[in-house]
Amino acid sequence: MMSKTREAEVWQRVMAASGEVPAPKPAAGGLTPTKVLQVREDELRDAHTYRSLAGRAPRDVRQSLLRLSEEERQHARRLETVYYVMTGKRPAAWRPDGPVSSNGGNLNEDLRTRYREETAGAAEYRRLAEQADSFAPLFRELGDDEERHAGTILRLLQRTL
Repeated sequence: MMSKTREAEVWQRVMAASGEVPAPKPAAGGLTPTKVLQVREDELRDAHTYRSLAGRAPRDVRQSLLRLSEEERQHARRLETVYYVMTGKRPAAWRPDGPVSSNGGNLNEDLRTRYREETAGAAEYRRLAEQADSFAPLFRELGDDEERHAGTILRLLQRTL
């Protein structure tokens, strides 16, 4: 009788040889490639949003928003690496899919929304760190960055109100 591990290895080779790719398995802690892609998309959407907000922000706020955009892009890049380690594949390119502002172009309201989303993102990364096994330090670091971003947004609001 074949062990479960050996059986899985054999089926992996059979599926690869047939051209069929099995669904990605979650990491031992429960983090799935699908979840990594979702979080990556959130980061790319955030980067796009900050870049768009910078285009209509006062000069003294613009540089901070562009810096936030770049940091969010770097987060996405790090998540792409996690996805690659988990699956052996590069994620598909992402394209923006809708309006950046749901607040009628009101910068302060957009920043207020961004503050809430950054604090929620920090909490989500900390939750994911508990499921991420070897990736836990990365997810904790991303959570700290999101918390720092929320603080930056509060400071920007102090300048624009």
